[in-house]
Amino acid sequence: MEIDSELVISLSVFGLSDKLARLYLILLKYGPKTLMELIKLMDSYRQDVQRNLEQLSDNGLIEISLAKPTAYTAVPIKAALNAVILKHQADNRAMEELMPKVIDRVHTFTSKGQPVSDDVPRFKVLKSRREIYSLMRELIQSAQQEVIFVYTANGFYRFSRFEIIDDAIAAAQKGVEVRGIITTETSHIDEFRRAEANGLQIRQHVEYVGVRFLVVDGRQTVTPISTHDGTFSLDVDDSAFWNNEREYAEQLLATFKGLWQGASKISASSVEVLSEEEFLSVRDSVEGGRD
Repeated sequence: MEIDSELVISLSVFGLSDKLARLYLILLKYGPKTLMELIKLMDSYRQDVQRNLEQLSDNGLIEISLAKPTAYTAVPIKAALNAVILKHQADNRAMEELMPKVIDRVHTFTSKGQPVSDDVPRFKVLKSRREIYSLMRELIQSAQQEVIFVYTANGFYRFSRFEIIDDAIAAAQKGVEVRGIITTETSHIDEFRRAEANGLQIRQHVEYVGVRFLVVDGRQTVTPISTHDGTFSLDVDDSAFWNNEREYAEQLLATFKGLWQGASKISASSVEVLSEEEFLSVRDSVEGGRD
């Protein structure tokens, strides 16, 4: 029997397979039918039709008569779709309630096996600014000993606006040493003053033109591959490289140590403060990116 294919596709959004949707629509269009009548209309096998009827009944889309022979009736479309939606909501709540137990069991299960050693070098390419910043925040929040970074003034400004600096401040307050080097002329001093007032050590080295990077606890590193440095939005296709190879981290730390010795403190006398109009323009572009 021909059934409107667009209707079948529409019902798939509500989780109905092709067969379930067609069976439901036949009952909706032609009224109550027995199993034998539906087998003929569907041109299908008895077991197949019976199984589909059971699924429709479980989802609240059909009603079953008590008379003999048994007849199946489609629930009106609005009530049927409401039943599907309510079932999905119940399933979601059940999954949310079960999730912590599943996580605990998985952790217990995997801890009994052979976990990947932290000494095994691994890497990942990050393909958006959102992904990069999310990982940076995660690394800084997990830091135990040291966080160091080398970035541009614009990069630091974004870090401040998108809460990475807040995470660094929280780490410093837990006793983690946090040091950073800014590699371009800075245009607004307040963000650096706030960071320094809350335990971060910030210096400036405008002659450095090499790679920028973040290193956490002498092991995990994030190194930009491409960066739209003049853009403050999170929705930018920046890319970066993460890895946990200790030798690479040590090379970056050696670079940082050399830069730190030649860097100077950021002071109000060495910067050109933004005008109010310029500052508001930058702020608006940042806030727009966060939306």
